Amino acid sequence: MRKIALTYPITVCLLFSLFFLVHESNAQQLADFKYGIKKKKEFYGDNHFDIGFLVSNMSNPGAPYPEGHQKTAISFKILSKRYNLEKGRKRFYWQNKSVGDMFSLMGAVLQDASNAKRKEGSTLSHLLGFGSWGWNIKKPTRSSAAIGFNVNDFVIGSHNFERTPTGQLVNGKTIEPQGLYYGVGPSFFYDYAISDKLVLQTLTTYTVGVYRLVSVSGAVKNDQYQKPQLAHVSLDLLSSMGFRVGVDYTRVIDMGIYKNKTTRLDLVLGYLF
Repeated sequence: MRKIALTYPITVCLLFSLFFLVHESNAQQLADFKYGIKKKKEFYGDNHFDIGFLVSNMSNPGAPYPEGHQKTAISFKILSKRYNLEKGRKRFYWQNKSVGDMFSLMGAVLQDASNAKRKEGSTLSHLLGFGSWGWNIKKPTRSSAAIGFNVNDFVIGSHNFERTPTGQLVNGKTIEPQGLYYGVGPSFFYDYAISDKLVLQTLTTYTVGVYRLVSVSGAVKNDQYQKPQLAHVSLDLLSSMGFRVGVDYTRVIDMGIYKNKTTRLDLVLGYLF
């Protein structure tokens, strides 16, 4: 399973790359893409800020009772990009979902005070966010590709209860891996101009956890437990009107015995400023 988890984001990215390279054409260039409702602006070569609304689904098929870990919520993320196109030039990507997740949790508590108590479920978010840097490896045409690295932080935790014969939940505990981790790993960017009005942007990252800053309060802590890893795939469809729709897929890879498989799937609707 570890080998599958490791190769999944790379496989997805390679499939996208092969498909679009086969259909490469000079009919539409990425450099021609502009966006805006009234005044069109250049996308490549400039800084861009984006707020995206999320429909987030959390699951953990590796939990003892996975049905207790299925959760859907409304949130938002903050996104910043600066993508250059020329071969050898740098591009930068940063996103943060923790602010939106905090507001989502506050809203749930206001609706039902019992949501302030620790319930069965899994968490996958972050504090500062995901940051990736890349350098373009091909001359830009209808497509562009870059490779680089990421420095990400991520917050994870899985709270589980035992069941009595009558179905009552007892002995709740948060087990490893849990807490706020910092990690590094490779990143791969791929952009493709579908038309003069639509551009597909993909980012695939793999993050190896190297340091845990803090643990979850009350968790069953084991400092010898292997650090988790994280796979992330982001697909964004940008329109010439400035709107963006996309999908974010993030998966915990537990390197220890508990097999935490927390997965977060976000459907995104945003606007570029």
